[in-house]
Amino acid sequence: EAPIGDVVRYVEDLALWGCNALAVWFDMHHYAGMGDPAARKMVARLRRILDAATGVGIGAGLVSLANEAFSNSPEELRADWTAGHDGYTREPGGHDHVELRPSKRGGLDLILDYRRQMLEAFKGIDLKYVWIWPYDQGGCTCAKCAPWGANGYLKTADAEARLIRRCFPEAAIVLSTWYFGHFTTGEWAGLTRAFDKKTPEWASYLMADDAGTDFPEFILKHGVPGGLPLVTFPEISMFNMWPWGGFGVNPLPRHLQAIWDSVKRGAVGGFPYSEGIFEDINKAICLQFFWDPGRQAAETVREYAAYHFSPDVADDMVGAARMMEEGHGHSLKADNVRRWAEMPAGDRTKGRADFYQLRNSPQAQRCFDLVKKADTRLTAVARKSWRWRLFYIRAALDAELAASRGAATARSEAYFRELGRLYAARNAEGSVRPPAVRDVLRTIVG
Repeated sequence: EAPIGDVVRYVEDLALWGCNALAVWFDMHHYAGMGDPAARKMVARLRRILDAATGVGIGAGLVSLANEAFSNSPEELRADWTAGHDGYTREPGGHDHVELRPSKRGGLDLILDYRRQMLEAFKGIDLKYVWIWPYDQGGCTCAKCAPWGANGYLKTADAEARLIRRCFPEAAIVLSTWYFGHFTTGEWAGLTRAFDKKTPEWASYLMADDAGTDFPEFILKHGVPGGLPLVTFPEISMFNMWPWGGFGVNPLPRHLQAIWDSVKRGAVGGFPYSEGIFEDINKAICLQFFWDPGRQAAETVREYAAYHFSPDVADDMVGAARMMEEGHGHSLKADNVRRWAEMPAGDRTKGRADFYQLRNSPQAQRCFDLVKKADTRLTAVARKSWRWRLFYIRAALDAELAASRGAATARSEAYFRELGRLYAARNAEGSVRPPAVRDVLRTIVG
């Protein structure tokens, strides 16, 4: 949604913090084939972003799901996504139900045809990386593919890798293990057995990480299957907040430090996953980890504040970021908003409308006081910058909503609307749209 010029500028900013590779995902399931006008528009946008990356010396990459498909994929070839059979205890999260079943006659051929069309749309770009991804979305739970991560996925990835090599012979292929073991058992062990027999020559890296508080235990205990170089996939956007960036900046220095410390001896780098600009400081933390495994997150926070805001406020902002992280975990109470919206208009003014849940709010006012003090010491340019406004608004919202005990106020509504403008997210999905009540109501009641 953001103006492409802003995105291009942002890519250039990331290079200054050490980003040397940027990957984008063309999500097939939105489109009825590569000829869909919306698909062509998205390809043009993604190419512009990758061109911006290569223009400043950042390697370009493409993300792909192993068995992803277009919205009009043949129903008879679609993957199974159900649970309760063949070892699957949970349905794969995020499945779009248009993905293809590689074990069915014609399924793998169509997967490869779709993948070829997608790769050809990015011809002319100097791709350094192509990722192959298992779940969320993706996967197939049928008897012939299960367990997906050690069976159908590997067979599909092997065929796709040969196609990728033909289209982009110089690109390194990154095999992802995202969500292995979340829906069934035996994926990690099965992958290890397969790679013990023969590690595929096309696999340049193995990617592993998780969306929770810990790195995958299997790798910490048993090492990387096949001895492949390990890259991480830090969850810097969605962790424990809803909407993900809805309340402003979400610094996670201690959280990210703890996970990195558990794996840094075995990792050669990583790709933080971004859902917006609200986690810009988390990108900087992770990028600095990858350049210097001994780099401490608090040092990066201090350098970030000194560079983007002012050296005069760097120490104060380290303290503010720490308090924000201790209070991390806010959420919109959508059911409360829904019930309020369904009330007769006259009843909405009675009592208190509790719309937001805050975590660990006692320090909220203290944090805001610290940020307000810093605000007076900044130049006019720094004070108006979007990075500073994300910090300021987060501190202000924490204090405002703590004082109102989760009730929306005129001031909180103004801050949410400003975030929406900064993110260019007024029309975005609810997961990334700041939760101004009027926008939430627009979604709930149409």
